Amino acid sequence: MGSAKMSLSHLQANYAGQYVALLDDRPIASGRTFRDALRAAERKGIIEREELSFRYVHPRRGICVY
Repeated sequence: MGSAKMSLSHLQANYAGQYVALLDDRPIASGRTFRDALRAAERKGIIEREELSFRYVHPRRGICVY
């Protein structure tokens, strides 16, 4: 995982179809399921950080219905 902030296109290129743990807008951990990403973040000892957030990265050219 890189240390620089990533744009959506970079996230899609590297993490399409995955959940990503972001710390200060930088990807720290990822997984195919939310639980996998959560466990990866726990292993890195960052789960207690207030700045930590999780995001699902939709594949490019996907259709998102909200």
